[in-house]
Amino acid sequence: MQHAAPKQFKFESAWLLENSYKYMISSCWDSIVIFLKNLVIFQREVERWKCNMLDTLLYHRRNIMLQIDGIEKSLAPGSCSNGFVRLEKKLLNELAKNLKKGRVDVVSMFKDEIAS
Repeated sequence: MQHAAPKQFKFESAWLLENSYKYMISSCWDSIVIFLKNLVIFQREVERWKCNMLDTLLYHRRNIMLQIDGIEKSLAPGSCSNGFVRLEKKLLNELAKNLKKGRVDVVSMFKDEIAS
């Protein structure tokens, strides 16, 4: 029987942009506890934190996509509302930031959209 290799920890530099990451580190690290135990606790907490952050990013992405879809549906062919066009551009920029921040794979994102 073969044993699976332990899952390796991979640090993402984008995490440093989130204040919640810094808070998560300071709340899970205990200077009284031995270093290895702190690492185990940290690894567990960072996995939880990543799941929460991904859920949040996906929630915001879905809301932005729904708003963009609503704008596109409300714009009749040939008509142009500058307000809607500006709002759509703003939402597309937010979506781009959301995707960059979360490093969400665009292909898997569209697979999720097709599946739902």
